[in-house]
Amino acid sequence: MEIKINLASNPPRNKKLFLTISTILIFAVSYLMSNNLFNYYKTSKNKKALIQEIENINKQIKNMEKENAEFNASLKKFQSIYGKKIEIINKIIENKAFSWISIFSLLEKYLPPSSYLLSLSPRMGDKKILDTSIVFQDLRTYLNFVENIKKEPKVENISILEEKKSEGRLLISSSIVLK
Repeated sequence: MEIKINLASNPPRNKKLFLTISTILIFAVSYLMSNNLFNYYKTSKNKKALIQEIENINKQIKNMEKENAEFNASLKKFQSIYGKKIEIINKIIENKAFSWISIFSLLEKYLPPSSYLLSLSPRMGDKKILDTSIVFQDLRTYLNFVENIKKEPKVENISILEEKKSEGRLLISSSIVLK
């Protein structure tokens, strides 16, 4: 088959081929254009939906930031009003949670039979400190007590606050620092 570009040489035959190719190209271009227009319409619709969703999310974020600021302001107000009271209540709870059983067991274990406990009061703070007043028979008994109680893992340190001698006995007020 011979294709002649000059339509005048065989016009009906060349015209038919030209129209066929032109028609195929027109349909192909029309199909591609309609497909592109459809995709453009679809994506623009999705784009609008996404933009709307982003705006809604931004509104939610702003509302949450406002709520957060209000909550923080009310929390600071609450802390300024009730902060000291809460601190006092926490200290009371901490003091109430103080294990008297372990302290009495410790003293019972290391206190010599000839000695007795006159007073015991805890001081709460960074460290738990027991202020004690104990009556000992003599200084040697007290030194044995100190040596033995220092070996206890619960005891950090023991120090003498006051020493009095009366009726042949020794009254020693001391501080026992617990771990």
